[in-house]
Amino acid sequence: SNYLYAAMRLGLVKRIYWVIPQRFFEVIDAERRVKDFLRSEASLFDKSDIDKMSLKGLCVAGKVYGAELNICAAETLPSIAEPVVLDIGADYFVVYSSLRNKGMLEGMKIFFDLMGKKALKVVSAEMAYSERSASKRPFHGYVADQVGAALKDPHIMKQENPPELWRHRDIVSSLLSRGEGKGAVEYIASSGREYADESSVKMFRAVGLALVGKTDDSLGIFEDLIRQDKHYAYAVVSMGRDIALTKNAGDAERYFKKVLELRPGFPDALLGYADMLYMQKDYSGALKYYQMAEALVDSLHLQMRIADCFYLLGRMDEAVIHYEKAGSTYDEKIRFDADSNRDSLKRMLELSEKRGENREAKLARRLLNIQ
Repeated sequence: SNYLYAAMRLGLVKRIYWVIPQRFFEVIDAERRVKDFLRSEASLFDKSDIDKMSLKGLCVAGKVYGAELNICAAETLPSIAEPVVLDIGADYFVVYSSLRNKGMLEGMKIFFDLMGKKALKVVSAEMAYSERSASKRPFHGYVADQVGAALKDPHIMKQENPPELWRHRDIVSSLLSRGEGKGAVEYIASSGREYADESSVKMFRAVGLALVGKTDDSLGIFEDLIRQDKHYAYAVVSMGRDIALTKNAGDAERYFKKVLELRPGFPDALLGYADMLYMQKDYSGALKYYQMAEALVDSLHLQMRIADCFYLLGRMDEAVIHYEKAGSTYDEKIRFDADSNRDSLKRMLELSEKRGENREAKLARRLLNIQ
């Protein structure tokens, strides 16, 4: 979407249809649900723009920065007579398929069938893929390959039988999504052996081995993948975060350290490792890695966690400095989960009030809904 606003200002695009994966339009209060979704996501929408939106046909319509916007589902997208620029995020299908209780491949087929019936006059098609998407798991990278192939050759999705590799991917992905690591590893060993060296299948096997606790074998495959393409480091960090949530800090640490061994200073690995140490209440260790990340990137989350570490270590003057940095980093158009950061906001408010009323105290009160 980064180019769409400029394209509209130049008169190249008349309107935007945002096709969301959620099933809001299957219920009678679709308008309210869409607006609640937009408010919760914050994104780049001004609250006043959201308030002015209304149900128009089977879309929620309004304007964003003066641009005409129609929000709908794949099932409710109206006929469009003008030429269309199609921009698809690969992560769309992770959410779309899951919410309809479908496998990834079936979800893709349903979507492309729907788009085919709309007879869109597509003049250009692009696909976006986020390495850090919150909706996808470490093994979902293959979806981008399949969406790209379907955009190049739409007939693939019309075939009665999908490509054999795609069928294998769908089966293993479903197993891993259910946490069945053993089943995934066994399936690859028995039915997917001819594709054992294919990158997505290697990823599946590495994740399956991680789920059954075979960390050495899992890390060996992940290392091969990162040496093949450095972008696989994102998936290994995601794997480390998943394992950290199971309270298995020892294994999680090995995934973060493997990435840092192969990609020294990789910010996502530094932050993932620091977050894990923070969860373990190792505030000195967490601070070390947060500060290493701070030299490379900056964010509200990072400044808030550095401030928290200083606070919890009793270093209040340094905590104040970073709560102030966090306050200056805050942007209401970028989603910030105040509920999961309530303790941090209370600390910010406490230290700010001790120093007299200031911007950080006002921000903390607002986010905490304190008058």
